[in-house]
Amino acid sequence: MGRHLALAISILGLAALLAGAARPLKLDFYGHYGYSWLSPRKDSPWNPGPVHVLASCDSALLLQIDGRLRLGKAVFCASPQWRAAHDGTWKTGLREATLNVNLGNFDLTAGKTLIRMGTGYMFTPISVITPDKSLADPEDNGHEQEGVWLLKADYYRESFSLGALVFKKNNWSNLALFGYVDAGRVDLYAILFHPEYRKLEFGLAAAGTLGESVELHAEIMVRRRSPVLRHRAFSVPFGAALFPQWPLFQPPDRCYPEILLGANVTFKGVNVIAEYYHADWGITAEEYRRLQGHYAISLSELPGPLAQMNLAADLELLQAGSRGMMRDYFFARLWKALKGVSLTAVGFVNLSDGSFLSLVEASWFLSDGITLYIRPLYFSGSQGDEFGDSVYSAMLQAGFSVRL
Repeated sequence: MGRHLALAISILGLAALLAGAARPLKLDFYGHYGYSWLSPRKDSPWNPGPVHVLASCDSALLLQIDGRLRLGKAVFCASPQWRAAHDGTWKTGLREATLNVNLGNFDLTAGKTLIRMGTGYMFTPISVITPDKSLADPEDNGHEQEGVWLLKADYYRESFSLGALVFKKNNWSNLALFGYVDAGRVDLYAILFHPEYRKLEFGLAAAGTLGESVELHAEIMVRRRSPVLRHRAFSVPFGAALFPQWPLFQPPDRCYPEILLGANVTFKGVNVIAEYYHADWGITAEEYRRLQGHYAISLSELPGPLAQMNLAADLELLQAGSRGMMRDYFFARLWKALKGVSLTAVGFVNLSDGSFLSLVEASWFLSDGITLYIRPLYFSGSQGDEFGDSVYSAMLQAGFSVRL
């Protein structure tokens, strides 16, 4: 990453010299500081207790430079970042670094960039290249997301567009073709995706309006391989012993539909977004309980190497489900803008067990480019439920951002 950062800064500086005074380099500066107070849930089955001490606070500082330079039909953009963690360590990164060339109806893009596809707000099944969104910050105001390295070509007409891209995940063997059609009051999207595991996948999406204040959207993506591994504990009796081999494995390839149904409504200045989401690779309530039982056994057998391996596998699967481990969820957001402040309320419900995450946020716009926010979050549910078992029962996040 360090060499990518140095390369972006070097190219930016060289381009600025070549551009001269007639084509000045445009620079924007962004800074963000966030602090979190965390309340560990002592009775959570996922709380490792004496094995690891759960943090009660966390903080992070982000500094970012956004550079933009136009050279004829080409535009070069780069966004290097510097991050400081709560323990004082610094990390450099590169959020984006792209070269875009416009040739009439054609656009050519190369580099590392964020591409947001699809019609959904929280979930976008057809967006095979967009990083997962945070439930606390779906619009990525904290600039946590990073782009993907890619080569992309687009052809635009007044009522439709076609695009092709190749991008890197584990390697550069990810290919996608996508199209967009403006059908009047309805926008239509389609994608064909050939990932590095060489199974053709496809998706469709649509968004339409009813009157001036109602928008409806839907997406379906048919995947041929589960993006989340399975655990051997799902197929053995509850409370089975430790596994002598790595417990996670890739399930058989089949069709795994991912579905989104949503609405975006504005009424008397209040914006409401509601979305239903289904991921066919999610686990069932019974599988969730079996994973808990296996985790308890792994903890009880520590510090043996076999228990450490099994515990590492359990934690890997838990982290893979950071936005929900099961199959069906409901997301809702209410937003209202007042003079100098915006108010947001979010609910995220596991439809299998009724547990939920909720948060409210108040953001104050102190002046041009300066924003202050406070955001309490709560995890609610009974023991044995997904959010009722979360390692933290509540969080309080606060911070500010500056853009110059």
